[in-house]
Amino acid sequence: PKVCDKSIDCFDYSDECNEECVSNKEIIASVTVTVSGWIIGLLAVVLNLATLPNSLKSVQKSKTNESLANSSLLVMINIGDLLVGIFIFTISVYNAYYGSSYCKMQLEWLTSTSCSLVGVVNSVGIMMSVLSMAALSLFRVTNISGSFAIPQPVSRKGAVKVCLVTCSIVSFAMFTALVPLAGHFEDYFVNGLYHGSDIPLFLGAPDKKSHVSILEAYYGRLRSSKALSWELIRQLLGSMFSQDYSALPNKKVQFYSNDPVCTFKYLVRKEDPQYAYVWVSHIIQIVCFVIISVAYIVIAKVSSRNSVAVADEATARSFEKRGHKVQRTAAAIILTDFASWTPFITICILHSSEVLDA
Repeated sequence: PKVCDKSIDCFDYSDECNEECVSNKEIIASVTVTVSGWIIGLLAVVLNLATLPNSLKSVQKSKTNESLANSSLLVMINIGDLLVGIFIFTISVYNAYYGSSYCKMQLEWLTSTSCSLVGVVNSVGIMMSVLSMAALSLFRVTNISGSFAIPQPVSRKGAVKVCLVTCSIVSFAMFTALVPLAGHFEDYFVNGLYHGSDIPLFLGAPDKKSHVSILEAYYGRLRSSKALSWELIRQLLGSMFSQDYSALPNKKVQFYSNDPVCTFKYLVRKEDPQYAYVWVSHIIQIVCFVIISVAYIVIAKVSSRNSVAVADEATARSFEKRGHKVQRTAAAIILTDFASWTPFITICILHSSEVLDA
């Protein structure tokens, strides 16, 4: 059997749980990452909880439609970041709970409701933050050209628009995070079944192909074996073990169970049933970051133009100062987006193309 490949080949887990497999011992293998997780997670939760009340007060005190939209989207970003912080902190807690016993308990953890739940929390938080930042960028672009116009007081129409935008963002973020867990779509998102540690026939959590091979060895060749659903596989397994096992455990290796930290399955290959779904999510986030970058370039240019157009010298200097600040902000946003997302997307593309195994 192969050793330390994160695929269980021995009934006693000795191929993965040994002194050689350092990366398999705990949920978070690196001490540096573990410490960083505690610090970043705790700070993200505390700081976002501390700023959230003030953000909500800003929404309540908004006097204009522009202020209401701006404050509401900032609250959405605040909540999204808070959810990501909760995810990081929770994973750190579970890492401490399992400790070095994680390796032999890994399938219990990966098939648990807790793993899927923290995965959903993280996905909702990331998608909420990204979509809210994109919406905020678009809002500011559409309003920068009218910076000299008199702000309109909060109206019912304006409040309804803000409500629709924020509700749409939350709904879409929750939809994309929960779809992989929907039973109706399990054939696209379930990567295997874990039947417990008492059945030597099923080592680890075999995928659909492995299950079909075992079923064909027992029942003979099955018609349309490639199209067997997980539901039918469970039924056939139930009949196969009915005499010896009153209830065969069938714990699903869900979409978020691809990694010990239960994150969104960012790295996929064409044979993965969730390939299209993952890349649609990637494209949405890429588009959002392009929108953010382009929006702040436009904002910076319009701010500079406004400072030149003002006749009064003092006002012009004020606009110029604000323009320089906007340009610095735009540069920082674009550079951080480029530095963080370009390498990540490049790795995803190379992994999907099988150029490298990430």
